[in-house]
Amino acid sequence: MDQHDPDSLREAVARLQHENRSLREALATTDRGSAMREQGEEFARLLSLSKLIVAELDLAKVFELVADHAREIVKAELLIVPVLSAERDRYTYVAASGADAERVRGTGFAATVGMCGWVLSHGQSLLFGETSTQWLAERTTWEAGQQSAVLVPLIGRKGILGGLSALGKQGGGCFTQHDLELLTMFANQVSIAIENARLFEQVTREMQERKQAEEAAHESRNLLRQILNAMPHSVFWKDRESVYLGCNEVFARAVGLDAPSAIVGKTDFDLPWPSSEAQAYRSDDQEVITGKRTKLHIVEPLQQLDGSRIWIDTSKVPLLDREGTVFGVLGVFQDITTRKLAEEKLQNSERRLAESQKVARLGSWDLDLVHQRVDWSVETYRLFDRSPEDFTPTFADFARCVHPEDRATMEKNLERALSSAAHPYHVTVRIINASGRPWVMEAIGEVRRDGDGVPLGIFGTAQDITERERAEEQIRQNEQFIRSILNTVDEGFIVVDRDYRILTANHAYCVLSGEPRERVVGRHCYELLHRERQPCFVEGSHCAVRGVFATGEAQTALHKHRDADGSVVYVETKAYPMKDAGGQVISAIETVTNITEKHLLEEERLKTQKLESIGTLAGGIAHDFNNLLQGMFGYISMAKVSVERPNEVLAMLDGVDNALHQAVKLTTQLLTFSRGGKPVMRRIDLRAVVEDSAKFTLSGSRSDLGLELPGDLWLVEADDGQVGQVIQNIVLNADQAMPTGGSVRVAARNVTEDDAALPRALPRGNYVAISIQDSGVGIAAQDLDKIFDPYFTTKEKGSGLGLATSYSIVKNHGGLIDVRSQLGAGSTFTIYLPAAAGRTRTEVAAAAARPVPGRTARILVMDDEELIRKLTGELLRVLGHDVAVARHGQEAVEAYERAMARGEPFDVVILDLTVRGGMGGEEALQRLRALDPAVKAIVSSGYSDDASMADHLAHGFKAYLKKPYDLDALREAVKSLLA
Repeated sequence: MDQHDPDSLREAVARLQHENRSLREALATTDRGSAMREQGEEFARLLSLSKLIVAELDLAKVFELVADHAREIVKAELLIVPVLSAERDRYTYVAASGADAERVRGTGFAATVGMCGWVLSHGQSLLFGETSTQWLAERTTWEAGQQSAVLVPLIGRKGILGGLSALGKQGGGCFTQHDLELLTMFANQVSIAIENARLFEQVTREMQERKQAEEAAHESRNLLRQILNAMPHSVFWKDRESVYLGCNEVFARAVGLDAPSAIVGKTDFDLPWPSSEAQAYRSDDQEVITGKRTKLHIVEPLQQLDGSRIWIDTSKVPLLDREGTVFGVLGVFQDITTRKLAEEKLQNSERRLAESQKVARLGSWDLDLVHQRVDWSVETYRLFDRSPEDFTPTFADFARCVHPEDRATMEKNLERALSSAAHPYHVTVRIINASGRPWVMEAIGEVRRDGDGVPLGIFGTAQDITERERAEEQIRQNEQFIRSILNTVDEGFIVVDRDYRILTANHAYCVLSGEPRERVVGRHCYELLHRERQPCFVEGSHCAVRGVFATGEAQTALHKHRDADGSVVYVETKAYPMKDAGGQVISAIETVTNITEKHLLEEERLKTQKLESIGTLAGGIAHDFNNLLQGMFGYISMAKVSVERPNEVLAMLDGVDNALHQAVKLTTQLLTFSRGGKPVMRRIDLRAVVEDSAKFTLSGSRSDLGLELPGDLWLVEADDGQVGQVIQNIVLNADQAMPTGGSVRVAARNVTEDDAALPRALPRGNYVAISIQDSGVGIAAQDLDKIFDPYFTTKEKGSGLGLATSYSIVKNHGGLIDVRSQLGAGSTFTIYLPAAAGRTRTEVAAAAARPVPGRTARILVMDDEELIRKLTGELLRVLGHDVAVARHGQEAVEAYERAMARGEPFDVVILDLTVRGGMGGEEALQRLRALDPAVKAIVSSGYSDDASMADHLAHGFKAYLKKPYDLDALREAVKSLLA
């Protein structure tokens, strides 16, 4: 027939319409049609209720919905939902619907009681009615007296969850097989709903425990709901010919359909599965349909749309009409691929475990104390030269293999492990196999107990440690040999781990610590010799062991502590690394030598050297001052006899003035050397200081001067006078090293904190380095450590005090002097001074060049020396100022207060820092600032090491005068405050 012929199409349509009317009339008028309609309505209602329950995630609501709708499905007077406890020994009616529901709900019974107990224990359904010949002997209150009941188990992935118990048919009569099957189909969906709800409760509970804020909890709940909605549970139903009647959305998506309705009329051969799988699904359907029985947990493969294969767990039940005739099959499946993979992984793991046991000669065993059985692993059989085919192990068989001398030890350890959980089973015994092969076994076991603590069995391992025992015995013999050697030496010897605990110690160390060996091993090393509760390096001491752990190299340290008798002991410690195969330091060997006698002798030698140095210093000072005083006396004597010749008198006074400046220079060097001479710091550009000092020192010398001072040299915080003195002293030293002339090269450069040339003794930071190099005779190696000692010199010219002073100055500036020299090749002195951060060189220069105007002022001078008060007053009057004087701080404060009261306040106050027997300048300034916060004070002192001189601004002074000072210094100090 031509499919495009209009007449043919009309005939076909007419024929189909006629058949459709005939089918509708048959359905409306015949009993069979009526039954199918009722069954269809019944099935639709069942599906609708299943969807409603599966969609509910609140477990309590799930149970209530189940009770209400299950009662409606089978038309029961009372529907009860029993649920097993976690221990599976009791069940509780968690929900009930119908007569006495309120009284039933919440009651519970032992798992062996009643029809519910039987169903839950056996996992099978029960159908009781008038035709039933026997009821269970023990029934619950609610089951007693019932004429009909139907009970089905709720089966989850891990076993029985609970059940559905319908008691009493509404209107009388008995429950039918059809009721049982409907209730069974409904139970399958209920099981899924319960597991979903329980999973939801579990995940929700875990999410709530972990939530940190309300917003995060909200997002977590949304994510959880999405995960639950995407769970891979598929539901489908077919007719007797395995033609699909319907499915859920999860199933539809799995087979590539747009909607569940598209599945109707298709077979498994129409879906994207291999024909072999489709045939297997059809065979299962026919087995359920023809056998009229449920088929649960069918594990089978499923090919997906993308060609990949998963494993599914399918359960199928027959669909029955009112007469109990099977008209189709209902199926539910879920993806268990992960579980299958886990099972395969477990199998692989067990295989690898067996292989590992073979390699390690480590077998496992399981002793069942209740049934007196022993299970051995394959490796355990191998250890005992047995095989599972010809030998069934018992504990008695095992005990006979234990060496007779070791059996009592084995039995004692076993009894102790069984009697107390505090003692694990761990024993080492000798074994003699039936083949005669001896070996040493180490057995370790864990006792299994019931809820009352009664031992049920022991699971453990058995390992052949024969070779290990031999090796350990050899090690013990070696250790004893080494310990015997170490105990014969006088030096203390210990091994320390990374926690500073002593692993071993020799006899000499124990004697030195005053403790026996058993009280030494295991304790921290600092607890014994240092008698401290924390490591010695915490207090700043150098620790040789710590140095080994930090560097991986040998270290040496000197320590002072008290022995067990309280006497002072000096020890020298040397530490050496012990490394593992990977080169990591795992412990340290430390030797401890008592050097108390040697140290005391060295101290005496150093004291003698210091006394000799002091004698040399005193002689040098006396010599230099006598020369200066001789010059002063000579010039003064000549001035006296030349009083009538003014020009000659002025020349003599200039000579006295020069001698006085040299004396000031000498006293400054002495103060710097003896008291530290704190520098009066300010930000300076070193180029001018270095250049002026070097040129001045070499003026009139035979030596040539070369300067290399870059323009980008960093600024430093320094006392320009002291730094200039250092440059002069070292340049002069270089010139004196070249009696017949030579060259002096002075260079400066910036040194960053990462520069490899920076000496390690300096703190981390940026520095300015000034190097002074000469081409002189050089310094002998044995003299390099002495060149900074006072008045030590190898030259005919010079006293040696200059280098000692320079060393103190640079040290007080936070720097360092490095010396490199070679005989016949000259010397290089390198001075490192910390670089300053902040103002640029241009700003410093601008501040220095800013003019300071002058004017007549009222000035108060406080000094405890009458000569200085009188002389300073006269100098200030020469400069045109009004002057008042005070002997001490209290007098100065009173004079300042009176002047303020008169309305004639002082413009400037000059305060002596140190006043014998009275108030000094620092305290006086605090009193003056309380009267006048704007007071302008100048501090004056002959000690530059005082903090008020070194950092006068921080102590409230506006300027400073360093004694002795002349008219020019006084003028500049006063002018700076009158600007």
